[in-house]
Amino acid sequence: DAYILSADTLVEQDGLSLGKPRSREDALSMLRLLSGRTHRVYTGMTVINPSGRIFTGVECAEVTFCTVPEEELVSYVESGEPFDKAGGYAIQGRAGLWVSGIRGTPSCVIGLSLFLLRELLAKAGYPLTDALKNNIEG
Repeated sequence: DAYILSADTLVEQDGLSLGKPRSREDALSMLRLLSGRTHRVYTGMTVINPSGRIFTGVECAEVTFCTVPEEELVSYVESGEPFDKAGGYAIQGRAGLWVSGIRGTPSCVIGLSLFLLRELLAKAGYPLTDALKNNIEG
């Protein structure tokens, strides 16, 4: 009787897929590639309803970074924040200081597109009206 949700995020620049950095050097390399440029963030999601039907979708947002000084990149990597984040950054964290623009929904960049989630849950038959009334409990 449960709904199952799965989501994952990928950052893309110049045709390169940037997942989670594997090392300090990998994180710095990713962040240098994104600095001063616009990149794409994709969040893919799947909802499975209690009857086993699968509903899937993807949303894309474009994020523009200012040109980030090298010492800021190094300091950010040393904070440890990049290591479990696609593209090596968290827009809701310290790296949000570098974002000069977003085209698309911010929640897509954070990693759980709320708009796409609502769309998939509605298609899957989830009782959104009841959930909203009850503060999305249960």
